[in-house]
Amino acid sequence: MTTMPETPPSDGTEVEPEERPPEETVDFVETYETDDGIVFYDVDNPLAWLESDQVVPLDETL
Repeated sequence: MTTMPETPPSDGTEVEPEERPPEETVDFVETYETDDGIVFYDVDNPLAWLESDQVVPLDETL
């Protein structure tokens, strides 16, 4: 999983994301249930969440 900064730089430059080793990524993902399903999000950046219309086992994405 790649972490992104909470806010983009204001000068227009691009920021390289910080790479995490795959075995550590699950430790940084949390979930909660809504009426529409389950939301997966990055605990370091809760605005980084996933939406899908298909079920995908997380271990297949690593």
